[in-house]
Amino acid sequence: MHKSASRRIPTSQPPPAASLLPTIVLWSAATLLRAQDFTATQIAYSDPADGNAVLLEWTQAAEGEAKILRDQTEIGSVSGAAGENQYTAVNTPLGEHVFAVEDGSGRQLGSQVQTVIAVRDAIKHFNDASLGTCSQSTAGGDCEIIVDVTTGIPVADVYEVFVDGALSLSWEDFRQETLEFATSTAGEHCVTVYAYQAGGPDGEPGRYRGPAVESCCQITCGAQPCAAPAGLLLSQSAYGAGPEANAVIGRWELPGGPYAGGIATFIDGVEKSPLSGGARRAAFTGLAPGVHQLGLQGDCGPESGKSSTSSGSIDLLTSTPHPNPVAGEVACEFIKADDGGKTHATWTNGDPSDFIDVYIDGAPRSFIGTISGGQTTVTVDGTRAADAIVLQFFKLAGGRGYGSEPIVCRPAVAGNAFLRGNTNGDGSVDLSDAVYLLGNLFSGRPAPPCEASAFINDDAAKDISDAIYLLAHLFTGGPPPRGWPGGTPTCEVAPVEDCAAAHESCAG
Repeated sequence: MHKSASRRIPTSQPPPAASLLPTIVLWSAATLLRAQDFTATQIAYSDPADGNAVLLEWTQAAEGEAKILRDQTEIGSVSGAAGENQYTAVNTPLGEHVFAVEDGSGRQLGSQVQTVIAVRDAIKHFNDASLGTCSQSTAGGDCEIIVDVTTGIPVADVYEVFVDGALSLSWEDFRQETLEFATSTAGEHCVTVYAYQAGGPDGEPGRYRGPAVESCCQITCGAQPCAAPAGLLLSQSAYGAGPEANAVIGRWELPGGPYAGGIATFIDGVEKSPLSGGARRAAFTGLAPGVHQLGLQGDCGPESGKSSTSSGSIDLLTSTPHPNPVAGEVACEFIKADDGGKTHATWTNGDPSDFIDVYIDGAPRSFIGTISGGQTTVTVDGTRAADAIVLQFFKLAGGRGYGSEPIVCRPAVAGNAFLRGNTNGDGSVDLSDAVYLLGNLFSGRPAPPCEASAFINDDAAKDISDAIYLLAHLFTGGPPPRGWPGGTPTCEVAPVEDCAAAHESCAG
């Protein structure tokens, strides 16, 4: 029995003498084995995948075929190696069975009675073992794993501890120990504990193993540990049906700066598209109503490895719980300047908000920043006269944010109304508009009657990229012309210098 409170164990160390796999004893040149060199242990219980599985373990002195028997009937064979061998007999009928192993000439190497039972919850020790959080040791060395192992009372007959799938320690009768395992490689390492019991709940003969209790952690071996994204805040920003509905915005901090290897994202445990290492905000769309778990894991690169996963949950609602964030309308004014322009928005607060997201409208919207929920004005630099400002007001509930419906504010602009993408001015957006624009660019055809209609990708320049953008929308499912809120054709207003003639289809 081991009574020490802490112990350091190299992961390459062979199992101690108390291991469940006893050492070989040579009886003669024929190499017969003692019965106790053969063990049978039930390791699965009525599991559809490999139900009522029995693990058979034995030792051979030399290579040679080993036949597996259950109740004197062969159920399988293996090419036995010199030393330790295993075979798992799955889907074993309930009840008492005699398992045995024979060599190729029919000589029995060992046998054992094992009663197969159906319900493992009846075995008192199986749920007692627990592991603390696996972590990097600071006392023994920076390339070691440390973990606390605890059992309940009464204790199981034997416990086995595995590190990264290899048996490292086996012993009896311990209450709690802090174990350190030396390793030589950075990255993820896992410590696993199994509890074994001799005899079933009703006195059935045999051995029984409980489920794995596991704890995994990242070991960096000399480098600074990779810090996880911090301060994760989840907010619902869209409601209802459709591909953009039930959207969640995640916001977080980068405690160690940008991640060299990017940021992995997870929704309900399923890995999604990665983000750049400097991202501090991301939107996740198309989720179903109900509770969802979102996670982030930073990758600091080869030296420090990956961080732990920061996660949070949010209950997605079918409609906004924050319907009246402003009283009245939001007013916007475009202010032209020599170095560009800016748009100034003002409003009166209604129901209190905790924070406000600010965007420039488009497809997609351009996120500008987040301001305090108590503000009643904001100025966005670098805008054009036709740019609309979008405000979304958020209210916190239970540590999660829930947004209002977005409020669009478009400055009153003196000028002419037009439909972006309708370069020929005929009132519809189709292939003829792309042809018209290409003719103007390369064949000397007349310019669009409203130049602003040709700024299809909204980069303030009229060139071939606008025609390509429109063709992609028409024929390959690309995004619609910028300035169509939610993809719906919508007329805009541009100053006379950008739109000399209004589109008749936008009149009224």
